[in-house]
Amino acid sequence: MLRRSAEARDTIQVVTTAMQMAQFDPGIMDNIDADEALKIVQSTGRSPQRIFRRKDEVAGLRGARAKAQQAQAGMAAIATAGKVAKDAVPAVVRAGDSGLLDSLQGMQQGGQGADQAGGGQAMAAPGSGTPGGAGGA
Repeated sequence: MLRRSAEARDTIQVVTTAMQMAQFDPGIMDNIDADEALKIVQSTGRSPQRIFRRKDEVAGLRGARAKAQQAQAGMAAIATAGKVAKDAVPAVVRAGDSGLLDSLQGMQQGGQGADQAGGGQAMAAPGSGTPGGAGGA
């Protein structure tokens, strides 16, 4: 009993120290298995068993918490996307007012026109079987 009591006391001390260190480096808590630490402290026999949840209850609570965190992360992503969209509209309006969009559209149409003209000539040459084409009857 003395050994378990000492183990529980030492476990509490280590966890407490880790929690203090976690204020500066939260990743330090990754080293602690909190469930196991609690079992060690509970094993001293001073806490009534009825205060502890069953494993299936703990699993259910943790699953619900994980779902809630995922939902919260999804809502944050939607809010961020909404802000980006909201900020983009004034930028597009400013670009339109400055003539930038017209310039870009003209450049795009000019590039497409050249591609189509070149593509049309290249397409006509292989069409030797067409009426009036080279090698026709």
